[in-house]
Amino acid sequence: MYLASKAYNNLRFSAVSIQSGIRGMAACYELWFRKQMRAVIVIQRAAIATQCAWRGQVARKELWKLKMAAKETGALQAAKSKLEKEVEELTWRLQLEKRMRADLEESKTQEMQNYVQHCKKCNLNSKNLKLY
Repeated sequence: MYLASKAYNNLRFSAVSIQSGIRGMAACYELWFRKQMRAVIVIQRAAIATQCAWRGQVARKELWKLKMAAKETGALQAAKSKLEKEVEELTWRLQLEKRMRADLEESKTQEMQNYVQHCKKCNLNSKNLKLY
């Protein structure tokens, strides 16, 4: 009786050790994945901000050049309308990029929620396993 109890306890301890190890690995992977997603989001935000700043700088420089040329040639009105169209187009692009960015973040959030739910289901399934 003692040997059977000892064998059972050893087997149970082994199973619990394996389960806790696997749960620990899953938690580490989930933490790593979350850190990666945060880093990706930060990098993408920085890239978008840099692109917007660069495009603004280029547009201002082009506007300055066009103003100087307009003073010399008297074509200020044509340049103004062209730049207004460009401003409208850049504004439209910026709004589109913001919408795309929001959609991307929403999809990433949804994917992360699905992953967490999947991990919870896996943990529940592993808890519900009966060892004989």
